[in-house]
Amino acid sequence: MVVSTNVKASLSDYYVGVPSKELMALFDGFEPVGEGELPKVVDSLVLADMDAFKERFKCRHQLRRS
Repeated sequence: MVVSTNVKASLSDYYVGVPSKELMALFDGFEPVGEGELPKVVDSLVLADMDAFKERFKCRHQLRRS
């Protein structure tokens, strides 16, 4: 699960990835999004397989250090 706050003021988008559509039913209020709609830079990481995460995303705090 990741959080992107780079949206409208005081609003955040939350994304959860699941391995099958059936598991998506456990996350009430979440809607499926396409790969192209996912943020490439996230503000917070809640829970993830770190190897898979690092292949696809960057954390905003890492960009600020550069």
